[in-house]
Amino acid sequence: GAKGLVINQDSNNQETRRRAASGEFTHVITSPEILNSRKFRREVLQYEQFLSKLVLVAIDELHVAQQWATFREDYGQLHKVRARIPRSVPWFGTSATLDSHTLEAAKSAVGFENPIMIRTSIDRPDIFYKLREFEVKPKSFEDLRFLLPGEKATESYYIFQR
Repeated sequence: GAKGLVINQDSNNQETRRRAASGEFTHVITSPEILNSRKFRREVLQYEQFLSKLVLVAIDELHVAQQWATFREDYGQLHKVRARIPRSVPWFGTSATLDSHTLEAAKSAVGFENPIMIRTSIDRPDIFYKLREFEVKPKSFEDLRFLLPGEKATESYYIFQR
C-alpha cells in the first residue's frame, strides 16, 4: 500500500530525513526549500535506498518556479535537485497558467529538456461562484448549513464577510 510522508518546516528533522532516506515511504511531499537544503541533499538525496524507490518528482503550479524565484530562490534552483536525481526518474509539472514565456523560464529553472507537453482545456463548467449574504451572525455558522450533504458535490464556495 501507499505510505506518505510530508516534510515541512515543523517536521524537517534528522529522524524524519533518516526515515525518508531509508525508502520507507512511497510518497514524500516537501517544498523546494527543503529539497534544496544541504541537510536534505546530504541526508536523503545521496542514499540509494531513497533514490532506488523514487519513481516520479511532481511539481504543482510549475509557473511559480520562475515567477517566485526572486523571493523564494529555491524555486529557481530546482534544476540543482534534478541533477542529483537519476535521469531515469521522470519529472512532472502542472499549471493552469503557463504562457509561452513563463513556460520557457520554468523549463530552465527546473531543468526540463525536451519535455512532453500535454495541454488540456481549463474550461470547468462544473465550477461556479455562488455568493450568499449572511442573514445571521457569522460566528453562528447557521448560514453555512447549505454546505452540508444534500448540496451538489461539484459546487465550490467562496464566502466573503463584510
